[in-house]
Amino acid sequence: MAKMVNPNTVSNMDLINAKSQAKMQQLVQKIGKSKRKVNVTFSKISRSYLAKMIEEMRKMMSQYEKQLPNVFGFFKYLENEVKITKANKKEKTKNVKLSYEEVDFFKLQLKETLKGIEAQRATLKWYNFIKKGLFKTLKKQTELVLEEFNSGSVKKK
Repeated sequence: MAKMVNPNTVSNMDLINAKSQAKMQQLVQKIGKSKRKVNVTFSKISRSYLAKMIEEMRKMMSQYEKQLPNVFGFFKYLENEVKITKANKKEKTKNVKLSYEEVDFFKLQLKETLKGIEAQRATLKWYNFIKKGLFKTLKKQTELVLEEFNSGSVKKK
């Protein structure tokens, strides 16, 4: 049974949030089902940050592991590709192949992370300058990774 909503009480922000959730659900269903054609180049610093970020995302989403095996497969693939090991420690950059849906999903995740960082930073008092500095660093690093995702190129056959 559908829930009735009073159109007079719905704000613009509610509509924007509903649209972004619907887009996220569509992307989650498509992850891991198409060919990986987009080459994304990550720097060494971004790779280490991205590996830690993926690890934290997996922890946060661990309760959905049985419902979303494709998302966790994507996280495992991306984590293995960006992980810094002895073999690839000297490489300055690394190319990773992703599908369009995976790139869009991770861009959306990064944008939501930026919003969360800003929201938490805004609640801090003036004397929490160490935490504010930490959040500023996290924001800069996330923006750098998002910029690298945006510069992904399609490889033509």
